[in-house]
Amino acid sequence: MSLNVSSSVQIHTCGMLQVCPSIPEDDVCATRGVVLTSLLLNAVAIIIILLHIILLTRLQSLQDMNTYRMVLQHIAAADLLSAMSLVVRDNCALRLHMLGKPLVSAAMLSIATDIAPTFRLYILALSAYERYLAVCQPYGHNEHFIIKYSRLSIGAVWIVAMLLVMTRDLIFHEHLCVHPLLGPTMLKDFGVLSINCISTFICWLVITVSLAKLCQELKILKQRRVKTWKDKRNIASAHYVIIICGLYSIDMIPLALTLVMYFCSTHQPIVNGMAGVIFSLYGLVNSVVYGIMTRNYLIEMRQFLCFNRRQIAPLSHSTRINVIGAESSYNLNVIRN
Repeated sequence: MSLNVSSSVQIHTCGMLQVCPSIPEDDVCATRGVVLTSLLLNAVAIIIILLHIILLTRLQSLQDMNTYRMVLQHIAAADLLSAMSLVVRDNCALRLHMLGKPLVSAAMLSIATDIAPTFRLYILALSAYERYLAVCQPYGHNEHFIIKYSRLSIGAVWIVAMLLVMTRDLIFHEHLCVHPLLGPTMLKDFGVLSINCISTFICWLVITVSLAKLCQELKILKQRRVKTWKDKRNIASAHYVIIICGLYSIDMIPLALTLVMYFCSTHQPIVNGMAGVIFSLYGLVNSVVYGIMTRNYLIEMRQFLCFNRRQIAPLSHSTRINVIGAESSYNLNVIRN
C-alpha cells in the first residue's frame, strides 16, 4: 500500500518530523498485507498473553517461587505492551499525521512505542540472572539482593527502561525520523545510537554469561542419578529461560538486518515486512512455549475457561468428620491385626 504524502506537509522543514533517508516519501507506510498480518498477530497475541498472565497467578507449581513468578508476569507484561505498541506503529494514518507535527510530539510517540521493547530486553537479562542464581547458587539464592527485594529490582528495571528512552528521545528529538518498520527512529547519528548500543551490549553480556554458566550447571545436574523435585523444577525453568532468550536472539536478526540496510541507504519493503511479522510473533510464541513446557498448565487453562465442567463438590463439615472417623477406625483395625 503506497500512500503519497501530501505536499502541504513540510517533511523536511526544521521543527517537523522527516522521512528517514533512503526511504521514498511515498513509501512511509508498510504494505497492506504486512499491516493486516501484523495487526492480526498482535490482536491474537494480546488475548493469549492476557490469558497467560491470569494463569500464571493460578498455577500451584509457582506458589513457592515468588520471584520467578513475578519475572514471568513482567515478561508477559512487556510482551503485552509491545503488542499494543506495534498496533500503534502499524497505524499508517498516525504515521502520516506525525509528519506534520512538532518533533517533541513525535518523540512522545516514540517513547510510548519504545519502552516496552526496551524493557523486554532488560527483563530477559534479569530472568537469566535470576535462574543462574537459583540453579548455580541455590544456598544463597534467597539472600541475594535481587531475590530478597524482587519488587524493587523489577521496578528499577522499569524505571531504567523509561528513563533511557525518555532521555534519548526528548534530548535528541531533533534526530528523529519516520521509518516504515521502526516508526519514529533515529537518524544516522552515532553519538545518539551509542546510548542504545551500550545498554544493549550490557544486557546481552548479562544474558550470555548467565546462560553459559547455567548450561554448565545443567550438564552437572543431568549426570546425577538421583534428582530431587526441586532440581527437576529448576531444570525445567532454566530450559524455558534459555529457549525464550534464544528465540529473542533469532527474533532480532531480521530487525538488525533492517537497521543495517537503513545505514547502507537501501530500502527493501519485503525485508521490512518480514522483520515486522517476525517481531510481532515473539510475544505470542513466548506464552505458547511456556504452556507447552509447563505441567498442569493446560489443565489449569481448561478449568479457568470452564472446559472441565465436572467439578468435585467440597466436602461438608459432617462429611469430613465421618471420613476422619472412618480413617481412624481403619488404622486401629490395622494396628490390632
